Amino acid sequence: MLVGLLMICLPFGRQRVHWLTPSTLLLATVTAAWTTQPQIAGLQVTAISVGQGDATLVSLAGSHYLVDGGGLPGSSIDAGEQLVGPALGRMGVRQLAGVILTHNHPDHTSGLTYIIRRFPVAKFYLAEKVEDLEPELQQALHEKKVKIERIRK
Repeated sequence: MLVGLLMICLPFGRQRVHWLTPSTLLLATVTAAWTTQPQIAGLQVTAISVGQGDATLVSLAGSHYLVDGGGLPGSSIDAGEQLVGPALGRMGVRQLAGVILTHNHPDHTSGLTYIIRRFPVAKFYLAEKVEDLEPELQQALHEKKVKIERIRK
């Protein structure tokens, strides 16, 4: 910011000063907004690219929560094995404090079976009945003894 102010004060042609002043003011405003913006220590939200559907990793104070698992209905690609799992591995995630299923559609659930089978998961959160999930996902949750918590509206 000091450099910007010095540039305004230094003798330049009229046209140069004309665009420098608004630019410097914009830079100062953005800098002030950025540095005074409240931060939540240790919070990180990462959108994982899964094509159609959603998968988001929320990390807070060393705990990781996966929101949905992506997937494309009718696809031969397992979003968990080929997209979400490798992304978690690259980010250094070795276990999940929770997996949160927003709703039971294939573009949100298809990658979860692989994740449940390959990563230690403390808890599985969902708003619907477990019985409504795909049998393969139900089986993975049962085999891995993942605690299930139904979220009620």
